[in-house]
Amino acid sequence: MKDKIHPQYYTNAKVACACGNAWETGSTQKEIQVEICSKCHPFYTGKQKLLDTARRVEKFEERMAKKTVTAKTRKGKKIKQATRASKRKSISEKKDKETEKQRNKEIKGAKKVNKSDKVNPPALLGTGKMVNGSDKPTTSKVNTAVNSPADRADKTNNKPGKQTGK
Repeated sequence: MKDKIHPQYYTNAKVACACGNAWETGSTQKEIQVEICSKCHPFYTGKQKLLDTARRVEKFEERMAKKTVTAKTRKGKKIKQATRASKRKSISEKKDKETEKQRNKEIKGAKKVNKSDKVNPPALLGTGKMVNGSDKPTTSKVNTAVNSPADRADKTNNKPGKQTGK
């Protein structure tokens, strides 16, 4: 062993427990303070003893008490979603009522149609006359315009891609 590199060893070091038990042993420290010894440890005594160093248990109980108080005042996720849905529903119902009121105003404010402008088809059914008052049905001219170059070629009998050899 090298000299002067090892700590001093005390053969009669005093050990004191928090429960009051004290004994002597060999150690590099002259006095030792411990919280639990073989006289008070639950494994050796069979009794459950709660040691609270630095108020850990009390702090934990305080935190849990705060959580239970806040948990009573807080609402759950499902309740929050239900209240949001009911708010959305009430807002959409209000909008629907407003749009319905606007439509009713538009209908009331619309220009009234004269009786002469209205056509009453059931009154004309037995007379044999058309709605416009004539005996003949009205015909409309159909647009017969040629749209594509191929259609134009067919009209003039000059088909594209074919040569006439006459």
